[in-house]
Amino acid sequence: MRTVIGLQGRYHPELRYARRLIAEGRIGRVIGTTMIGSGMVRGLQTTRAHAYRYDRTQGATPLTAAALHAIDTLNATHGEFTHHSSNLVLGRQEVTVAEDGSALPVTAADQISLIGTLEGGAAASVFYRGGTSRADNFRWEINGTDGDLVLTADWGTRRSPTSPCRQASVTTTPSPRSRYPPNTAPTSPRNSRVPPETWPRSTRTRPATRVTAPTPSRTSPTP
Repeated sequence: MRTVIGLQGRYHPELRYARRLIAEGRIGRVIGTTMIGSGMVRGLQTTRAHAYRYDRTQGATPLTAAALHAIDTLNATHGEFTHHSSNLVLGRQEVTVAEDGSALPVTAADQISLIGTLEGGAAASVFYRGGTSRADNFRWEINGTDGDLVLTADWGTRRSPTSPCRQASVTTTPSPRSRYPPNTAPTSPRNSRVPPETWPRSTRTRPATRVTAPTPSRTSPTP
């Protein structure tokens, strides 16, 4: 049986740019990454034509669609997981059918979490939910020894190169230890008794170089 798998999310211009920044060492060695996103569809209401999204036997669940596309972009950036643990939770028990107001039982898990260690030794966590969030629908932090890379988007489903990030920003800061004489730097200036006015500037402000892309239009996502 011939099978075609589309993993187009890894070709986003913003993600390719992020990979280049990492490869150039702009944030140092990656030590951790956290991705939180929304599936956008599979919320509290659906149409009869899209009811299959809530049935785990139909193969178009939050896990197999939005979450795995997002995890692929993480793997394309940082490498595969060497070991991991995952959890699926059925948060919404039923959904309302728009045409007649009837209740449709939900069998596909809509709260997806994954945590583990990547090939390079970095810790990674991913959380994806069905529907939308009242906060951020997509936020991806990549933390390095010398800086942090943050990607955000209004549209949580990162499947198409035509739905760009709202903003990609890189923040590079010198280590606070580099501003102190050897063996005298506190573990964290904010947790020490050092007066704030003497803290290294990098701990007070974190200047960022920002790359902004157009906000995607609010059109119906592709099933």
